[in-house]
Amino acid sequence: MAGRSARCERSERCLALIHRQPAAPWTIAALAHESGYLAASVGSTLSAVSRRTAGRAYLTRWRLQLGAQMLSSTSDSVAQIASKVGYDSEQAFNRAFKRNFGNPPARYRNETKNKDRTESSRAGMTSACRQY
Repeated sequence: MAGRSARCERSERCLALIHRQPAAPWTIAALAHESGYLAASVGSTLSAVSRRTAGRAYLTRWRLQLGAQMLSSTSDSVAQIASKVGYDSEQAFNRAFKRNFGNPPARYRNETKNKDRTESSRAGMTSACRQY
């Protein structure tokens, strides 16, 4: 069990770093340095967590999820969001976002806002109907 708890501790430390600083230029070596573990153990831990061969996949998914939340909840430009979540360019963020969500960020934002308006409208109509 000692091996398992050590892996859990590594996972928690590395994931906490990624979650606190998603825009940092994380590499396995940088995570190893910051967490105090060997790069090989950090790499295998992140692979186990992300269920993929590259620990970078987890970081990419986390950054894109944060970007999607920001698109839905802020008026920041796509370029600003891309920078906040760790992309060097708006174009790179656009490509990764479209690959993951099926639409580019601007369309995702518009569709999310339209969906929210429609749901708000329906909720308002439902409450208005209850008054009668």
